[in-house]
Amino acid sequence: MLIFSIAFAVAFYGFVVLAVGYGMNADEISDSICKSGLVTADAMAKLFNSAVMAKLLIVGGMCGVVTSWNSFMIGGNRALMSMADSYMIPHMFGKIHTKYKTPHLSLILIGGLSILSLFFGRVMLVWIANSASFACCISYCMVAIAFVKIRIKEPNMKRPYEVKNYKLVGFMAIVLSGFLCVMYLIPRTGCTLTIQELVITGGWAVIGVIFAVICKSKY
Repeated sequence: MLIFSIAFAVAFYGFVVLAVGYGMNADEISDSICKSGLVTADAMAKLFNSAVMAKLLIVGGMCGVVTSWNSFMIGGNRALMSMADSYMIPHMFGKIHTKYKTPHLSLILIGGLSILSLFFGRVMLVWIANSASFACCISYCMVAIAFVKIRIKEPNMKRPYEVKNYKLVGFMAIVLSGFLCVMYLIPRTGCTLTIQELVITGGWAVIGVIFAVICKSKY
């Protein structure tokens, strides 16, 4: 189901790109980017000859954003809890609330930082989002490397799902995720990190090193 969901997601976004390219020419797309910035919605309005359809698509997009926020909130606090349980960060972030059975300190930290970040404005949010995207690519690469390493070191480990041809799959995952990481660092690739974004990324890395040193000495 996981593989099918990824395949369908890729197909869906591919069809969205094709639909926009079919419905609008290059000048119209460029004009939409400069004015509203909502190219897909403008394409809907043109194809259906109705502003209502554009608004309907925007509502659907907003629902998608909300679900992403929810998943990031849930996934983020669970990741912090897992790291705390593994003594990678202070153990208090893995503490479970007696009533709600949730890692409440992790939720408070992530929720608080999310609310606070809104007051820094759009430019700062773009910096944070781009830095987080780079961090995600690094995480993907690290997971792929760990996957290959564990399959080699623990070949007889019981696994609920076992990937066939793990060397090929793992190598492809490492190369592709590593390529994405490199694109953020090479100038003029279209996603190159700015100085501010590099500073944010470096700051988070320093915090990670500090946590690692403290937790290693304490636990």
